[in-house]
Amino acid sequence: MKGDKPAFGGQMAAIFDDGEGASLGDADPAHDDAQLQVAVPAADGSVEGVIVHGTAVDTQSFVANVGGEITQPLVAADLVEVAGG
Repeated sequence: MKGDKPAFGGQMAAIFDDGEGASLGDADPAHDDAQLQVAVPAADGSVEGVIVHGTAVDTQSFVANVGGEITQPLVAADLVEVAGG
């Protein structure tokens, strides 16, 4: 529901933060400049694609368990959609 804070976990499938973004919607388009795509396991064993559209507000950096530094954008979500099903 609009305004709710969704929580989900899964494997990051893709991160887009090109600074150019895309327009979402036909009647009242909204602009986003970042998109996160996450593969989320469903209760029935299938995998759902969740796409988070929004604005990149910062980055988060950390050292991965297998070594190497990872930097990901922090996104203020405008829209969260389930892409598969």
